Amino acid sequence: GGQYFDAQHSDALRVALEQAVERIKAIPDIVRATLGEGGAAVTGLELNWLITGPDGRQTRHSGTQLALPLEPGEYSVEVEVLGASGTAIVGVEVGDSRQHEVALPMGRVTFVAQAIVAGEPINQPDVSWSVGRADGESGLLSFQGSQSERLLPVGRFRVVGEFEGLSLSEEFAVNSGDSTSVSLDFLVEPATLEAEAAVRESQRVDVTWSGPAAKGDYITVVPVDAPTEEHRDYAYVEEGNPVVVAMPDSSGEFELRYVSADRRRVLARRPIKVAAVEHSLEAPDTAPISSTLDITWQGANGEGDWVTVVPQGAGAQEYTSYFYTAKSNPGQLTLPDTAGSYEIRYVSGQSRMVKARRVIEVSAIDTKIVAPQTAPIGVEIEIAWQGPDGKGDYLTVVIPDTDDGKHGKYTYTRQGSPLDLLMPDRAGEYEIRYISNQSGSVLARHTIRITDVETILQAPQSAPVSKDIEIAWRGPDGKGDYLTVVPPDTDDRKHGKYSYTRKGSPLRLVMPDSPG
Repeated sequence: GGQYFDAQHSDALRVALEQAVERIKAIPDIVRATLGEGGAAVTGLELNWLITGPDGRQTRHSGTQLALPLEPGEYSVEVEVLGASGTAIVGVEVGDSRQHEVALPMGRVTFVAQAIVAGEPINQPDVSWSVGRADGESGLLSFQGSQSERLLPVGRFRVVGEFEGLSLSEEFAVNSGDSTSVSLDFLVEPATLEAEAAVRESQRVDVTWSGPAAKGDYITVVPVDAPTEEHRDYAYVEEGNPVVVAMPDSSGEFELRYVSADRRRVLARRPIKVAAVEHSLEAPDTAPISSTLDITWQGANGEGDWVTVVPQGAGAQEYTSYFYTAKSNPGQLTLPDTAGSYEIRYVSGQSRMVKARRVIEVSAIDTKIVAPQTAPIGVEIEIAWQGPDGKGDYLTVVIPDTDDGKHGKYTYTRQGSPLDLLMPDRAGEYEIRYISNQSGSVLARHTIRITDVETILQAPQSAPVSKDIEIAWRGPDGKGDYLTVVPPDTDDRKHGKYSYTRKGSPLRLVMPDSPG
């Protein structure tokens, strides 16, 4: 691709060098695409270029314009975008850079949208546009906004605009080099709301509506002077007609609003008065720890309202045992397992506002365990107890330094007093504990020593395969204890054929199916 200069003397060398420098500094010819013959330059689009050189070699480029090679000769230039294409033959000569044009059969289209919502003109409505061929090919262009200028190839097209649940369309033609305008005018009818004029707090109210019914439109209730973006309980209009909206859990002047999903625009308002509801609680002045009380309540019974018991002075968000008012009246409430001054509260599920309070003194119960001082390993012993017998309370036996929240073998107190409790299968010092299931607190303790029991087996030295043989035994006979036959190296936690010790001594045990 180089060029040879013949220089026989110094003057010729100087001329050759000047020509070479001039060659290096040469600016390439530029090709641009135009809207039709002699039209304005195509801008704002990434064009696809194909150059075929004098030697037939082809190269591809992309961009708004094309820089041709420096080598002189004729070049074929093709350009394509959005299905429109054009071709030109251009000549590159030594000397100054020149401008070339390739005409594209395209035109310029300006899309404009206007909107009136509930009688008020909307400044720059945010319209979703989609442009496709009129013959059905869609998705050629899509964009957002109130106005846009686009370049399109020659042909007939269909534009669809969507705004506030309305969809408008228009067909138009594009001619080479021409400019055209397409306008869509949206008229969004005002919405309407119908509901009772006066209701009570937390009441669920049927609201009948009319309006655009665009996806995401909703109906809510807010204070009269609330900003547009504020909402309390709400229902999407797509849920049906009427929709159900829960009123605030405080009294006052409010308004229902139909809110458009687009820019949260309020399309309709309706005033509604919310009246207060009296809330109260009926319960005894005192009750024992962990006891379950029937609490009679009066109130709004709003969605998610509940009754709970907390220490006096507890924060509004705190709770312990509770029941939902929607489930029953009276409802059952389990008192704490620690004595003290408490407060029964009626709490709104909507705002967690405390609507009613009643003080209750929770009294202690003398909790104790009556059990032997010693017991053999693995046996069930009878234990008498006294205590609150709260839901899920239990007696357990553990090593004395075991954390209060953990347990060993256990029996629920609901089985009465006395009850049976299985002792550990290892000898040592232990502690029987009364555990409150509510908090895991230990309410009573009793120390017990678990003693070993001599365990002996008497059986033949050999036996036929698969035959049951008689075995005499002596041992703790704990609940679920059994005799089994396994190979000598079997893990202690596994078993083969077995027979429970509760069958007595002697008992019969089936031998394995394989000799050994």
